[in-house]
Amino acid sequence: MKKTIYFLAAAMMTLVASCAKDNLEPTDGPTGPERKARIEVSSDNGLFVPSADGTAADLNFKTKGGEVVVAVSTNLDEWNYSLSDESWLSVSADKHYLTISAPLNESDAVRTVELTLTAYDSNDVTASYVINVSQNWAGQPEITPSTNSVHFPAFGELASEVKIETNQEDLKFECTSQWLLVEKVEGGLKLSAHQNTATSERTVDLKLTAGVGKDAATDIIRISQDGKAYIELSTNIAHCDGKGGVNEISFTSNPELGVKVSPVEGDDWYSVTESEGKITVNINPSSDNKQRKGEVEVLVGELENTAVGKIKVIQIGEDTEELMVEYRINNDNTILTECGVAPTNAIKTVDVTVDWGDGSEPEHLDGSVAPSHMYKKAGKYLVVVKGTAPAYDLSDNSFYSIETATWSVNILNIISWGKLGVVEAKSMCKSSEFLENIPGDTCGSFENVTDFTESFSNCKRLKEIPEDLFKYATKGTKFQNTFESTAAIKAIPEKLFANCPNVTAFDYTFSGCGVGNVKLGAKVEDGNVIDVPEGLFAACPNVTKFTQCFAYTKIATLPENLFAKNTKVTSFNGLFAYCSEMETVPAGLFANNPNVNDFAWLFYGSHVKKLPAGLFKSNAASSVQIRQMFMEATIEDIPDGFFEGLNGVKYIDQLFANAVFNTPLRAGMLKGLVNATAAASMFYGTNISEIPAGLFEGFGEKSTSIDMSKAFFRCEGLTTIPADVFDAVTTKITTLNACFQNCVNLRTVADGFANACTNVKNIGNLFYGCTSLESLPATMLTGSAAKLYTCTNVFWGCTALKSVPDNLFGFITAANATFGFCFNNCTSLTTVGANVFPATTAMSGLNNVFQGCTALTDISPDVFAKCTKVTTVNSIFKGCTALKTVPGGLFAKMTGVKTFDSVFIDCTGLTSVPENLFASNTVVTKFQKLFYNCAALKSVPAGLFAKCSKVTDFNNLFWGCSSLSEIPSGLFDGCPLVTNFTNLFWNCTSLKSIPAGLFAKCTKATTFVDTFAGCTALEEIPAGLFDSVPAANASVSFKECFINCTSLKSIPAGLFDAAKKARYFTYTFANCTSLTGESPYTEHSGVKVHLYERKTYDTSIYNSSIQGTGCFTNCTGLSDYDAIPTGKNGWK
Repeated sequence: MKKTIYFLAAAMMTLVASCAKDNLEPTDGPTGPERKARIEVSSDNGLFVPSADGTAADLNFKTKGGEVVVAVSTNLDEWNYSLSDESWLSVSADKHYLTISAPLNESDAVRTVELTLTAYDSNDVTASYVINVSQNWAGQPEITPSTNSVHFPAFGELASEVKIETNQEDLKFECTSQWLLVEKVEGGLKLSAHQNTATSERTVDLKLTAGVGKDAATDIIRISQDGKAYIELSTNIAHCDGKGGVNEISFTSNPELGVKVSPVEGDDWYSVTESEGKITVNINPSSDNKQRKGEVEVLVGELENTAVGKIKVIQIGEDTEELMVEYRINNDNTILTECGVAPTNAIKTVDVTVDWGDGSEPEHLDGSVAPSHMYKKAGKYLVVVKGTAPAYDLSDNSFYSIETATWSVNILNIISWGKLGVVEAKSMCKSSEFLENIPGDTCGSFENVTDFTESFSNCKRLKEIPEDLFKYATKGTKFQNTFESTAAIKAIPEKLFANCPNVTAFDYTFSGCGVGNVKLGAKVEDGNVIDVPEGLFAACPNVTKFTQCFAYTKIATLPENLFAKNTKVTSFNGLFAYCSEMETVPAGLFANNPNVNDFAWLFYGSHVKKLPAGLFKSNAASSVQIRQMFMEATIEDIPDGFFEGLNGVKYIDQLFANAVFNTPLRAGMLKGLVNATAAASMFYGTNISEIPAGLFEGFGEKSTSIDMSKAFFRCEGLTTIPADVFDAVTTKITTLNACFQNCVNLRTVADGFANACTNVKNIGNLFYGCTSLESLPATMLTGSAAKLYTCTNVFWGCTALKSVPDNLFGFITAANATFGFCFNNCTSLTTVGANVFPATTAMSGLNNVFQGCTALTDISPDVFAKCTKVTTVNSIFKGCTALKTVPGGLFAKMTGVKTFDSVFIDCTGLTSVPENLFASNTVVTKFQKLFYNCAALKSVPAGLFAKCSKVTDFNNLFWGCSSLSEIPSGLFDGCPLVTNFTNLFWNCTSLKSIPAGLFAKCTKATTFVDTFAGCTALEEIPAGLFDSVPAANASVSFKECFINCTSLKSIPAGLFDAAKKARYFTYTFANCTSLTGESPYTEHSGVKVHLYERKTYDTSIYNSSIQGTGCFTNCTGLSDYDAIPTGKNGWK
């Protein structure tokens, strides 16, 4: 046997108190997870014993049989039942109940059957429940009560007797309940219940036993008691205007008690019904459009246990002068500090009488003090305001606590706006997140209001916009953000602004309408699809701005004449930004808007499946913005002629930036943009995989110059760049700065790339970060030889690039060409050809040019052959760790260089350099950090600086050259003008000796700061090392000159004899822990004058300002160590 029961699943629904036909619950943000299928079965009868997991139950009938009723509920569409054996058990069902009947069992065997209940829906989702039914055999020991279920009311008659029969002896019972008294009486038990003051029903099982051993029998009587009757309505008000309508009010009450609804006797203009947790009030249309009021009583329970709820029925009309607002007070003893109206800066008084809706006396307010009313009990209250006031104040945002994330007060419904003389409605309901319904204007409530900015912004539960909301708002001029982020809205009335001829701006008016508050850049995936009616703005001829009017909404289609009457519009900026559902845009949408000068962000982040040709053909503005028009959009196709009419466009920055193209780019797709001059970041970050020939046909044909900066920046799908990519704009392009930067999958650039371009000045960062680029074209950009001068960072980070061809930039004739960081971090680059850079290279135009090329090993000696004007060479091979040597004459043609700064810094693999490396650089004055940290450099040729007679500065020359073990004699003999040897051999830890006369020709040297600091292998200092120091120079410094030379054994006594006026000896020998013998001194007529004694000897011979703090710190092996002064400024 199988039967199917059809039913509607019960669900609690919230009030739909507007006059709409669509009463579905609003969505607020993303939908929740898919519901879990369930079927639930229960019974008050003690014979029914459910399992702990809620999927099965046992039902045991006594021998004589009986009847048990079970309740069935499910969230699926329908349910049925089936029996495994139909021979003895009877089952019948209705919508929610199953009746199970068993006859007398006259057999000597227990009989069983499996009763299966299955719920399911049209999607094949199922849930099941199994009742294992059994019946005792004839003569089986048993207890048979007259009933297995006893039910008490919460109040009233609370005693009952149950007759009990048994074929065993010694009947016992067990009950642990505090609210039930059980007494034995003749023939059975007497049950007495206490009153139930709680609202929830309560139950307890009374367990019966009789007999012992194999003859023992058991049974259960299930005792239940109603809860105290209660009723809680989702709202206490059913309301509508003169057109009539349906209100659905959900409620919760005692499920075990009945509900009865009844209107005021004699009221025939509305009707009321109740079904499954929902009360429906149907209000008839009014024949005279006058206000009328009624009331519905909701009764729960009967006799002594009842609860009553009251629903006010209000139909407003043209005579409704009061503001009526339903507030929810969430806690007892809450103070409400608003009444729906407020003074303004201009009008500081109000004159209203407020009925707070809690039975207290109405209160008069004049604006001299803020409203303040104490509600002793939490609940819903209708606040009624009558009189005059300048502004509405209907936002509950001030009642939100950030600390507890709760509201103390919520505004639920506005029943009427009243006739209060209001002149300000700006932000009046902003962020009232629980506001569900607002009325239309039936009596001229807004007739003096001009500004509706943010009036309903972020009212995320607002279900409907009444068509006559602005019926009397003829003075309204501003509607910015009015319905922004109203998440539950499903439709926009066509005549909403039918009486608003003076509106000038609809900026953000419906942004996020039907969707909610969406963060900038977020995709709109959830929410209601909005149909925009054709006549929405037809009565508003003075509008000039629609900035982001429909941004972040889900619009599927647009009527062609939507803006037909708005001929004064100048801005459609962001109009459809992030509209994710748009199927198409009508070709004539902007046909009557010739003065628009701002289409920027128009389709930003949107997905328009079909774009028309000629959308802008009527545009006549002389200057038009279309920046970021399709930024982050999904684009199916840009048809021929799409940009036709946009003659006033000059700047198209980020036009398609980060867009997704579902079809390839096409030749001529940019036609119409004839005056475009700035195409910066046009295809920035898009998914394009190729650039078609003729892409720029017709583009900028009337302009004199075009900026292509970052035009294809981070187009990661590009693998090759054709030579003719810019042929349509060869004479226009002036800059290609970062044009293909970070195109990480770009592998090849066609030979002859952009050779036809004649005016390119800037290619800085052109292929920056193109990490897959393996080779360069033999020629590129040759047509721009006379104009091209900015070539910095061109191939920075091209980590797959292996070689640089001859004459790559050698063709350039433009003055002051710069190539700084041009090949920086090209970590696979091994080979550099000849004449790579032009004769017009700027004086410092090669700085860092090959920095970080960690694989570079082969450099043409003529790489810089043309660079005769260069005067500064800075860090050009910095960090080229694979470089072991460089060719002689590398800088031979760079005869004007005056500074070689950090040229080989961090070239940790450099082992040697040729003797003639600087033979032609006769005007050099500075060799700063030349071989800084060249840790593998073992030796240098004696004549390396022989021709550099004008050098004055060798600071940090061999800093950190830890493999340098010897210094050639005469290394600085050709450099008589040197003054600075700071850090000359700092941390040259392999250096064991210093040649005598190393500084003999350097008669102007005065600075020997840290010159040999950290030379831990150095054992001795040659006598006369500093004999060339100018004796009379008082600024000579030996600060830290030999600091941390831990292997140094002795100091020549007369090491500083020639430097009598030297001033600085601070920490000169600090931490030279192996020193022995006497510290240096000068003899005068047989008298030893040590360094630390000079200050007090003869100031005509020595410098009276000599400083030697810490000079001999930790030099404890010196024979005169104890005599060396200590303390502040002491010499040790």
